Amino acid sequence: MSEIKEALMTYLLGANQVWHHTDDEVVLDLINVIQSGHCIFRDAPDLFIKKGERGFIFEHFRIDCYFNKRKGSSFIIEKSRVERRVDNIELVGGKLDYSDEIHGRSSYHYLIENARQQFKKHYKQIDNYYSNLIKDGVITEDTNTKVVFVIEDVSPLSPAVFLDDYLQPINLMLSTEFLDLLKESPRVGFVLTLSTNGDERIVGLIDCKKLTEYQNAVIDYASLEFAEFHPRVHGYCFEITQHPKETNS
Repeated sequence: MSEIKEALMTYLLGANQVWHHTDDEVVLDLINVIQSGHCIFRDAPDLFIKKGERGFIFEHFRIDCYFNKRKGSSFIIEKSRVERRVDNIELVGGKLDYSDEIHGRSSYHYLIENARQQFKKHYKQIDNYYSNLIKDGVITEDTNTKVVFVIEDVSPLSPAVFLDDYLQPINLMLSTEFLDLLKESPRVGFVLTLSTNGDERIVGLIDCKKLTEYQNAVIDYASLEFAEFHPRVHGYCFEITQHPKETNS
């Protein structure tokens, strides 16, 4: 299953709430396009959806709130290290009990920087997305087509700040820095933000034609204390030995 298909199915199937600061009709229309339009999963772009005479280019990417090294996210690097360690541990006495910690620096600054880098990387490819779709006969130059970026926050614990002694989950939809980036990016029509708060899945929709409405509701995350967590991995497994059946001779 492609990453974007998995993300949309996880967050949008059965979703009963989408956070936004635009008209309800706009949100319902886009959700209807995703759920009932003709979907073409592909590369560059990740997904194209046709609904009537309209076309929608969807491009998905993942971010987290960890420092991004030259080899990529330090969280992903740490996660891979822990998984390799677990794979190489041998059962002792038929059982295994293990624990580890995801090491790394996390912050609001890293979250925004990762979002900005990934956004700009994919934004530069928009002409390529159109060219590929035209070349493959999916659209023509006259097709009414909009670009939708789908940004999934895969931080291991929900990025949050302390606001009035409460933990406030960070949402790009309410970020001054991210909305400023959208003001400079007129070729993107919508941004879907996918994140979590504990077991709750949070879906946000930014209508780039209504950025002023979103800016009126921003939270100054940069001025607030970031809740830095240190995720731990703990697991237990054991081996089940199947005894041969006894037979009467």
